[in-house]
Order: sequence, then C-alpha cells, then structure tokens
Amino acid sequence: MYTLKTTRYTFELPCLMGAQIAGASEEQQDVIRKMTYPLGLAFQVDNDLQEFRRVDLKNSGFPDDLVEGKRTLLVAEAYQKLDEMDKSFLQMCLGSHERTEARLIKLYDLIMKSGALKSLQNRVKELFEESESHLNHPSIRPQTATAISKALQRLRGQLGVVHA
Repeated sequence: MYTLKTTRYTFELPCLMGAQIAGASEEQQDVIRKMTYPLGLAFQVDNDLQEFRRVDLKNSGFPDDLVEGKRTLLVAEAYQKLDEMDKSFLQMCLGSHERTEARLIKLYDLIMKSGALKSLQNRVKELFEESESHLNHPSIRPQTATAISKALQRLRGQLGVVHA
C-alpha cells in the first residue's frame, strides 16, 4: 500500500512525467525513481505519525487507522519493539472486530510504550537524507539539483522534519 499508493502514485509517477516532458534521459529518470521512492515513503510515514499525534484520549479522538485496525508501519514498528506479552495484547486489540474505547486506549498505550513513534520519526529523517543523496548523481545538472534540494527543504518544513 505504501509503495503503490504514495510512493508511486503521488511521487514517482508525477515526477517522471515531468521529467519526460522536460526531455530527461533514461539515466536521469532512473535517478528520479531512486530519489522519489524514499521521499514518498517518508511522506506516508510522516502522515501516519501526524495522525497518531492528534490523538485526543479525553474526547475519544482516535486515528482512523487505529479504529479500522490497519497494520501501518507504526503498528508494525511497535510490534517489533514490544516484549512477547505486549505483542499478544497488540494482536488481540487489532484482531478484535470490536474497537472499544478501552482497546483503542490500550493500542495507543502500547504504541507509545514501544518507542515506535520516535523510531519512525528518525526513519523519516533518514528517508529524506536517502532521497537527497541521489542529487549528487553526475547525470543531474547542478541547477536542477539545487532546485530539487530547495523543494525538498520546503517539503521537510511543511512536514516538520528537522534536518539531521
């Protein structure tokens, strides 16, 4: 889902279309593919993190992904970091068709306890860095690299991703 929906549909394909219209070579298009994959993934992960940060436990304001029981990267990361007992609770809460407030609060608590939020925040920074690393490719003209770098900086700012 992350790869097909966000990275390909929202980032890679529009960038490739623009590159093709501008007359980019196959080599330049390959660099764009390599650059947009981590960028699209960073965008989607950050979107999940922002939704999770808006949780309002006092007013039953849970993210749709938790309510729907989606296995997001945040949930997967939490699962990897939890001990066996907490993994069982996480599976039980996600596996139940009843999304009671108590279960949603337990899911929220388990994700917070796991450290997955911080881990994925760091991953978003790494993905931006990976994307930016492709700007040094010899087939990318310096003025193009500068323009893309500025666009990435703006996107970082909109997402609230701090430069490492």
